[in-house]
Amino acid sequence: VTVVDGAHFADELYAADQLRGRGWGVSEGDERTVAQLFCDQLEFANVIVMNKVDLLDAGERSRLRALLRRFNPTARIVEAAWGRVAPDQLLGTGLFDMEKASEHPDWLKEARLGEHTPETVEYGISSITFRSRRPFDVGRFEELTAVMETADRLSPSEDGAAEEKKQDKHDHNMNSISGAGRRAALRVIRSKGLVWLATRQSHWQQGMASLAGRRFTVSYGNPWSVAIG
Repeated sequence: VTVVDGAHFADELYAADQLRGRGWGVSEGDERTVAQLFCDQLEFANVIVMNKVDLLDAGERSRLRALLRRFNPTARIVEAAWGRVAPDQLLGTGLFDMEKASEHPDWLKEARLGEHTPETVEYGISSITFRSRRPFDVGRFEELTAVMETADRLSPSEDGAAEEKKQDKHDHNMNSISGAGRRAALRVIRSKGLVWLATRQSHWQQGMASLAGRRFTVSYGNPWSVAIG
């Protein structure tokens, strides 16, 4: 079960604070941010309690629900105010499955089945799956991720066009990214998956890319199957 503070979710999602700074780190070497922890919890949950809905208007409530549904298409979402939730909504639900949990992360589900939740389109929230048989150019990839890390809101404000022009001017030295590409990158909330870069290490070792809020990381793990086959 994961509880979301509906009134402050957007602010926390884009928080750059590290867990250690709030005393939440599991060790001195824990480099995760608050946003990364939030995303992991949402993606793994069977039940998501959307708390403080009394502080949201109808539009904000619908948009938050659609966003949570995009993070986790299968979780049960329960709305609550003051943390009041009927016990039978949380206990003995039979939703947890150890076998399925062992197959986490669930973000692969959309890539496998192509599932889409139509309601998310209404609120401007969508997802894509990108595949390529060519590696990313390192310089261009770093420029793209740098733009993603500057995003500071879930959706463009009323003066979003002016803000985007300001961002274009600020990033004038990023010549490999078009203005349209930069504006699209600024709207990315969550990104996660295997990545192949044009480097010696990345040619034989899988890279795991993750954008959570304003923090983009790439870590290396298992070798590619073709590298050991």
